[in-house]
Amino acid sequence: MTTRNRPPVGQRGGRPPSHQPHPASWPKAIRAVRGWLTPWTTLQRYWRAWTAKPPPTELQNLINAVSTGRPIDLYTPV
Repeated sequence: MTTRNRPPVGQRGGRPPSHQPHPASWPKAIRAVRGWLTPWTTLQRYWRAWTAKPPPTELQNLINAVSTGRPIDLYTPV
């Protein structure tokens, strides 16, 4: 087959994929996990060091929310 008879590069081997998957960004993934894992661990550790009683409802709700994967933005002013 000569170069004149070959199909264009994009047409060989079937259809091109409809979209190119983005490569995983490890820094973004690590920040996303640390956004909820660090507060979850820290809140529980500090409370257990303070007392053996269960945490108050508000703190337990915060711990539960963080444990579902909702990050806490530590750098937003309150």
